[in-house]
Amino acid sequence: MASVALRSSRSFSDSTTSESSALAFALRVGEADPTGAPKPRLLDRVRAAILPGSGSVSSETFMVPALDPGIQLHVRNKRPAGEDRFSAERIVLFVHGATFPSETGFDIELPGGSWMDFVARRGFDAYFVDVRGYGRSTRPAAMEQPPAANAPFADTREAVRDITAAVEFILKRRGVPRINLVGWSWGTTTKAGYAAENPAKVEKLVLYAPVWFLPQPPPYQGAYRIGTRDSVRPFNSAGIPKERIEEISPTEWYDKWWAANLATDPVGASRNPPVLRSRTA
Repeated sequence: MASVALRSSRSFSDSTTSESSALAFALRVGEADPTGAPKPRLLDRVRAAILPGSGSVSSETFMVPALDPGIQLHVRNKRPAGEDRFSAERIVLFVHGATFPSETGFDIELPGGSWMDFVARRGFDAYFVDVRGYGRSTRPAAMEQPPAANAPFADTREAVRDITAAVEFILKRRGVPRINLVGWSWGTTTKAGYAAENPAKVEKLVLYAPVWFLPQPPPYQGAYRIGTRDSVRPFNSAGIPKERIEEISPTEWYDKWWAANLATDPVGASRNPPVLRSRTA
């Protein structure tokens, strides 16, 4: 495995990146003076890295068999239109955290574009996977019953198996020996688990907002938990000063994101009020 990147603080977001962000970054690394006269070469590189790319993007969706029978995994691919050959350095697989599916974390169309589109327009062959019980992947029968009726499912070991199936699918499809991995929140644990078991198949490992230390275990019981629009909103905006929530996370954007989550869980969406179901393990 070539390298590991850790990121636990906020990074540049597509909705806020601008040339002023590039200048601020250049100042921070000492390549510009406070009058705003950056050294051109570095600032050009920063602009290229964080400002929106151009070009059309192709999208494909697959249902990939898991390593365990009876489970299908939702995998989406986005890449530059007209391209189907990529080196290992230009292929990346994203995986979600413990509550929301990959689709609404990495491929939600909000102002500034999605993360998947962002990297695809820069020449990457980008994929995401939903582990079992999330998004459009197979949901266990336990999720059709009350949460307390069954034990938790889809623990980290099972998630690593689902990531393994997705990676093997991509390696075979592209004929490469390894790819880049990006994990978010609980996804940092599952991706790190996969990388520890399969270092030769990992080009680079990026752990975004890593799970670190919980003084108390989450208060969840049973097979799964539920969230409503109103109960999820405080969680979604945690860390944003209250007086800036509407500026940074407008209600219009939140409602579009919430509707996209419900679209991945029709059973939960049919309840009154509509809910999103997530595993508890």
